[in-house]
Amino acid sequence: MRVDVKRIQATPCLSGEDAKRIMLQVSTKPSKEAIKRNEALLKLRKNILRVNGK
Repeated sequence: MRVDVKRIQATPCLSGEDAKRIMLQVSTKPSKEAIKRNEALLKLRKNILRVNGK
């Protein structure tokens, strides 16, 4: 019997620009449209989970 093992990838290094973009995205307040979309998706997810009995 043969077993293939996938090698673990090294953690990627972030550049200064990547870190700046991440921090900007985290600190930016979401728009009203994004909040409404997320609330609608959350409601849909809850309905799906309720219907599937989970």
